[in-house]
Amino acid sequence: MSTERWKLANHVIGRNLFLTKGHLQVVKSVMRTLRSADRCIVRCENRALLNYYVRIISKLLMLSNGADDHAAIDVEIVPASSGDGFLDAINRQIEDVGLEQAVSLTDSSVSRRCLIVTDVENLGRENEEALRYLLKDFPAINLACLFSTSLPTAAAENVLPMFKPALDEHEIEIPGEQILDQIRQAAAGSRNGPSIIKLLDRLFAAP
Repeated sequence: MSTERWKLANHVIGRNLFLTKGHLQVVKSVMRTLRSADRCIVRCENRALLNYYVRIISKLLMLSNGADDHAAIDVEIVPASSGDGFLDAINRQIEDVGLEQAVSLTDSSVSRRCLIVTDVENLGRENEEALRYLLKDFPAINLACLFSTSLPTAAAENVLPMFKPALDEHEIEIPGEQILDQIRQAAAGSRNGPSIIKLLDRLFAAP
């Protein structure tokens, strides 16, 4: 275990706070995957912490980065469901493209987009199959998918069977009390300290 002292300056990028360097590495890995139009899943048993980083990923995807030739990506966040509402959401991905262009293997004029599916354990097999066929049969829609789940790791291994084994998987570790205490101590001397303490209280509130 690292004994490096937690310093606020090392954990803030832009307007985003990353509680641990491991969290930052997960976000960077997920971003690389999504920009290459692959599919990935991110897990964390702390739902609030998971949703916090999903929102950060969403915001970062929607920003352009000219220095790294990263264009902004349109993002839609959709809660998983076994009902028709989810089908409506995935059908929207091809509405503005046109059928001929959507099935093209060579037309890459469609800008990259990302569909973030939260609570993916609620997706249902029929909707999972519909999403898989959308990605397979309409390659030119240029769609990346990020799935998230707060299931325990062992249980999460059973979700999205139709997408495995070609599914990039990431785990967000829940910081221990020692790390959280270090963050609170570092925040105490910062002008943003009250906001950081409020964030920690929200992310790690007792159930």
